Amino acid sequence: CRYAVITSGDRVPWFGDAKGRRRTFHGSIRRWAYDARRRYGVELLFRSDEETFKEAGVHLHTNVIYRPIRKLSREEWSAFLSWSKQRLGGVQWKDCGRLKDPAEVVKYSMKLGSDPKNGCIGLEDLSSERLAWLHGQHMNAKLLQPVGSFADFRTELKEAGETIRRIHGR
Repeated sequence: CRYAVITSGDRVPWFGDAKGRRRTFHGSIRRWAYDARRRYGVELLFRSDEETFKEAGVHLHTNVIYRPIRKLSREEWSAFLSWSKQRLGGVQWKDCGRLKDPAEVVKYSMKLGSDPKNGCIGLEDLSSERLAWLHGQHMNAKLLQPVGSFADFRTELKEAGETIRRIHGR
């Protein structure tokens, strides 16, 4: 499996339509995933939204786990990476390489603390109005979403009444 980060484009200003941006962004990722599988044999397995906050607004980006389901040549892989950026609308697309630790993808959906070096503010720095707006923008949102064969696997476990409690060696 591989890991990539995709941005949604410009920041959503405070009190703007973050919910609408997320809906449009997820639609773009779904279309990319459908075409990536059909054109390159690359399957999307998981999507995890992440947000950072600055005075200018909220920046939405998504961490994705995906995998080639067939061997791609060096040329095909290069074409896939270029095509992905173009297919996603020219937003920032960064392949981060092979997935070494799944916790890196799912450890947070929002960066809760401030990061003054990068100009990011934390949840504790938000006014009550901004926090209430943010809460409303996240109502019924699916910030972590298994897809493809991983979603199928989870459904099969649930239907069989099984759960994964611990992975040996972790």
